[in-house]
Amino acid sequence: MTAYDDRRDAARAAIPSLDVLRAEALERGRATRRFGVWYAADHLLRATRARGWVLVLSAFAQPLVYLMVFALGVSALVPALVDSVETTVPYADFIAPAFLMTAAMTVATVEFSSAVRRGFSGRRMYATLASTPVRPGQVMDGIVLAGLFRMLLVSAGFYLVLVVFRLVPTPNTGWLSVGIAALGGLAYGMPLMAWTTRLRRGAAWFPTVREFQFVVLFLLSGTVYPLAALPGWLTWIGWFSPLWHASELGRIATYGRTADPLGIVGHLVFLVAFAVVGYVLARRAFVRRVRE
Repeated sequence: MTAYDDRRDAARAAIPSLDVLRAEALERGRATRRFGVWYAADHLLRATRARGWVLVLSAFAQPLVYLMVFALGVSALVPALVDSVETTVPYADFIAPAFLMTAAMTVATVEFSSAVRRGFSGRRMYATLASTPVRPGQVMDGIVLAGLFRMLLVSAGFYLVLVVFRLVPTPNTGWLSVGIAALGGLAYGMPLMAWTTRLRRGAAWFPTVREFQFVVLFLLSGTVYPLAALPGWLTWIGWFSPLWHASELGRIATYGRTADPLGIVGHLVFLVAFAVVGYVLARRAFVRRVRE
């Protein structure tokens, strides 16, 4: 036997059999299905990496500009504000946590609305992901996970800005506002995603209605003035706004606003309920549409 024959036999022996290849493919498929949520989230984050910082900065910059305008301009006219019966705070401290919540809500608007519409159109990214071992429900969970990551990233950055500008009088509890902002973003984003997923092509009116809704909630959710300052016939909008509930919790965390424990529980229950119910409705609609 020549040296060439020896090399040929060694090469043949190194080639795995079809059974081995089939077993490896099945194992990789099982692993993909087992960790499908993480694969989907990773793919979505990588797919938007080129414009990811644009999304983050846009969500970060707009509330920051508003904060600077109100903190530097309006606070000169309203140096202090009676926030509750026992709490009087500088106006800048009052609006700072509300703008933090608005930053997370801005991310939720993009991630669970505009991005979702793009995922169902054009290249049909969601259908492509669901054609792999990743289930449609796991794709949906990956979207939520990727959106939650971006909300936490923007909220943490915004919180650091507030700390730098000394707008967090109680930093020992103020850091909790980052998690509160993410929860408020989910409470707003999940119902929005459930609505967006049910829309078909040709809904050109949707961006206008969405932006109008965002502006209404921003203005009527006790962000730049207490909700009690509104006429009684408008106050109910704030009661059903995730932004108001998140802002109230943020104020309790950032400057120790006096609050009834039952009120804190009520705010949390509202946000969790909106997030959970919205998630269930969105997941059901998402899976049905991907399988069409």
